[in-house]
Amino acid sequence: MNKKHTSGVDAAHELIAELHRSPNMIPPYNGMLLKTASDSVCELYDMNYETIRSLGESQLTDADQSVRAIVATRQHAINRILRCCRTYVEERKNRLKTLRWQLGGILTPEIKQNLSQEELNWFNAYSKMISKYQTSIGENGLNLMLHTSPPKSINMTVRAVKDYGEFETSEGKRVVLKKNSIHSLPSVDVQLLIKRGTLVPAESMI
Repeated sequence: MNKKHTSGVDAAHELIAELHRSPNMIPPYNGMLLKTASDSVCELYDMNYETIRSLGESQLTDADQSVRAIVATRQHAINRILRCCRTYVEERKNRLKTLRWQLGGILTPEIKQNLSQEELNWFNAYSKMISKYQTSIGENGLNLMLHTSPPKSINMTVRAVKDYGEFETSEGKRVVLKKNSIHSLPSVDVQLLIKRGTLVPAESMI
């Protein structure tokens, strides 16, 4: 395997290294390295194809050990490059999924500039799919971002940190939320008010 094809493996390894160097963000999309890796795969495949075709099927089994080793080495390089490229694409996609649940359907300009057009298209399609599913649940829909982890219990004891007024639960029960009043309410109903700072879990104020 010559130096040019070795560079394809190096490019694939560098793609993974970029992800490791930025574990908490999505680094800039490196289309140049992906193209180098992709071109190398095509060239290695063509070289193996030509080698096998020139030998002929009957001769391949009796081919010189060095020729068999060259073919196997090229194939190993192809497999390695493909694994790295797939990992690069899938890991970036997984990080985008995480951002969707953290930030909602709007990406900051800083994040957008690090994405390819294909990644932006995928993110928008993924966001639309989630939004469509949320609006299909019940009469008023369901915001899944408020329930990213299952509640420890059906009800939660909460304390109002300011006057809010009458509040109706999903069960139809009505309560008046006054400052410092304590209530046991369905966990699914209080998440939004907790995020808005109207309620806090009662134990957090002990």
